[in-house]
Amino acid sequence: MTHGAQCEFVKASGSRCRANARTASAHCWFHAPELARERHSARRRGGIARTSHKLTLPPDAPRLPLASIADVLTLLEATANEVRRGQLETRLANCVGYLCSVALNGLAQIPGPDSPVSVSFVVQAPMPCPICKTETGKACAQCQGMGYVSASKQPSETVS
Repeated sequence: MTHGAQCEFVKASGSRCRANARTASAHCWFHAPELARERHSARRRGGIARTSHKLTLPPDAPRLPLASIADVLTLLEATANEVRRGQLETRLANCVGYLCSVALNGLAQIPGPDSPVSVSFVVQAPMPCPICKTETGKACAQCQGMGYVSASKQPSETVS
């Protein structure tokens, strides 16, 4: 077979492989039966190479604070520059970026020192109990000293 001829492999769909056949072969590199071991070995080598070469920080890398917006932006800047220099994998950098966005959202929920914060409590006097007619109702079994009767504890009227 001459170089540049089409691979003779027929797919399950009935169409032929559109790759060029190898020199002196009727099939391309992916479909040549005599290259099955070589393909398997190449896939293994490729998988090992991809999984063993992760660009991560060393274990003794210092911890960076994320207590302020400036801290988070400093981490993002460092991460972007490490990716640009090829010192950090993009997947890890994407993870750092996501965590920084979570940190920024959390920091946005914390009021700053210049933000006016006020807490107010509204206290209302208890209403007189309709049973004992006192403000405190200390002796009343219905309002139990709260000065009112809840809907579930109101006495039912009986007709004799």
